Amino acid sequence: MTQSSDGEYPVFGVDLANMLSAGAARIERELPTLNQLNVFPVPDADTGTNMLHTVRRASRELDGVIGSTRPSVDRVAALFARGAFSGARGNSGVILSQILNGFAQAIDGIANLDAGTLIAALRRASDVAYESVSQPVEGTMLTVIRDAADAVAALPQQRDITVYSVLSEATRAAHRSVERTPDLLPVLKEHGVVDAGALGVALFLEGMKNWLGKSCGAPADAEWVPEPDEGAVSERASEPASRPAQHPEDSALEEAPGEAFGYCTEFLISATTASVADVQSVFGALGGSLVVAQTGQTIRVHVHTHDPGAALTAGLRLGVLHDISIRNMDDQHNERVRDERGDHGSTRPAAELQPLGVLAFATGGGFAAVFESLGATVFEIAAEGSEDLTPIVRQAVLEVPAHTVILVPGSEDVFRAAATIDPGDRVVHVVGALEPASAMAAVMAFTYGASAEQNVARMEKAASAVTTISVSDGQLPGDAVREAGLGRHPPAELVTLYFGRAVEPRQAEQAAREVAEALGVAGCEAIYGGQDNCAYLVSIE
Repeated sequence: MTQSSDGEYPVFGVDLANMLSAGAARIERELPTLNQLNVFPVPDADTGTNMLHTVRRASRELDGVIGSTRPSVDRVAALFARGAFSGARGNSGVILSQILNGFAQAIDGIANLDAGTLIAALRRASDVAYESVSQPVEGTMLTVIRDAADAVAALPQQRDITVYSVLSEATRAAHRSVERTPDLLPVLKEHGVVDAGALGVALFLEGMKNWLGKSCGAPADAEWVPEPDEGAVSERASEPASRPAQHPEDSALEEAPGEAFGYCTEFLISATTASVADVQSVFGALGGSLVVAQTGQTIRVHVHTHDPGAALTAGLRLGVLHDISIRNMDDQHNERVRDERGDHGSTRPAAELQPLGVLAFATGGGFAAVFESLGATVFEIAAEGSEDLTPIVRQAVLEVPAHTVILVPGSEDVFRAAATIDPGDRVVHVVGALEPASAMAAVMAFTYGASAEQNVARMEKAASAVTTISVSDGQLPGDAVREAGLGRHPPAELVTLYFGRAVEPRQAEQAAREVAEALGVAGCEAIYGGQDNCAYLVSIE
């Protein structure tokens, strides 16, 4: 980036693409923490997963933008918002997609981003997000994006204002707002946590700010680290053994009797002439947590209801339905309670089995933690070994509470064992993800509500798009990338460095910078994998 005479670094489209991708990576990095904090509106431990699903789908829309010939910022923002709308999942995902939609609306027709336009974009992001929610609740991600917009509104009165200074102030204000969420939402104070979605928004802004800061040579700010007396009591997800801490209050989370929470019901309505206000009026009487998002003549509906059939019928009156997802929130909540209590049996009666589940094998604690946070049943195994894995794989299949199991092996040994097992009354699909990084991409691609066949196709595609380089102890990661001949390839969409159990986080951060330089990309995220067989795994997508 080149500094102008007024001290500003102009932000081009490719810069914005990197900033948005960095925001998505920041959410991924704190995924276990975000899921652990999730107690509102339903304590089902999926807020982080839903937000990550949303921004990962948005990031895929930027294929070809990074490294292309100077795309405009409005094109980049529009593509990212479109992907977020398509991939939005859950209450937090849909609201986040509307934050991004408002951001894109404000910079329509803009070639390069400046400070004043960014201030306007944050304000529009807040306004559109509030408009999408039928009954806005304070102490949530809505509050945080509004507080961030309010904080930067006075900045134009200051001299030497830049895009970076706006993002820095927005990030500071967002984190201050997150700290206040328990004072605004009693259920958060009751469980001693901050709001998960609110923290996700702050982290997304932080990721954008950090990337821009590195690019323009700004002094590095300390990343967000929860204080011991705050609700977000977990270590940074990039550090070893950083599983989210459990709170004493979590014991109060009892299994829901009957239909305490109901069904999270989501779908798209196409070819509709209805307005957002019309849709909010129709579905407002059918349940709570209603979020309505619109792009052109397509509307996305998210509602928590005890009668999903009535919601679908109402949707059919307005247009053609697509991407239908219905999830039993009581099951999700009770599964979380059983997870926290360690109350799982080795087998379950057929009546308790779900239609579809994912089984992932992990070769390190970091991989296991992310797989678990994404809803997979996880078995940890040694990265290399001579034991017969067939009985282990068979028992793992029987542990999955589902009639149909999508098995993600993560190693060639598990893949071979899976081909020989007798699954009993289970139907097993094996995805060809033969190492941890491609297994991660495969599990990320799983979509609730899609059929087994659709999911297997998506997961196979995601796994095949990953190139992995194993870096042994004593080998420089940058050299390993160059020796593999990848430094001359076009810049990748997403580069991740998974570091092993013996690697210190500071070493991993330096290694990530070396990999980014070798590949010619703006950034590489260092994430704790916990593997024992190599120092690093470089994942290139």
